[in-house]
Amino acid sequence: MAVLLVDMEGTGTVQPTDASTDAPPLSFEAFYEATFPSMVRLAWALVDVREIAEEAVQDAYVALYGRFATVEHPAAYVRMSVVNNCRNILRHRRITRRHVELEPDEATDDAYDHLFDVVRNLAPRHREVIVLRYHAGLRSYFSNIDL
Repeated sequence: MAVLLVDMEGTGTVQPTDASTDAPPLSFEAFYEATFPSMVRLAWALVDVREIAEEAVQDAYVALYGRFATVEHPAAYVRMSVVNNCRNILRHRRITRRHVELEPDEATDDAYDHLFDVVRNLAPRHREVIVLRYHAGLRSYFSNIDL
């Protein structure tokens, strides 16, 4: 019988529980149960959303599953996979925030789409005035503003 000892950094070592040195290797299921909570805490600290963190961790274990018998340090492998998955999530989050654009309603016609593109390319101050005046109906507020 073997026991997986995991330290604070997430590295694990297999220690035999009996005097024999020919202990059977730790099963994937036992490794998963021993390391999953700490990997979720790590991912959660990186991505701030528990469900997304659990998904990143699950993906890391899926990647390890087929290679478990050949990986020399499975805890380090999973930890690096979790960190890389979280980096990908954060990178995707940054890119989507950078490229989020207001899309016109689906019920609009092509002429409005063209106008929307023109307004989107205005300077921020001008765009704010146009949007607030025509979209929000704040006509009188902007009559005395110097652009």
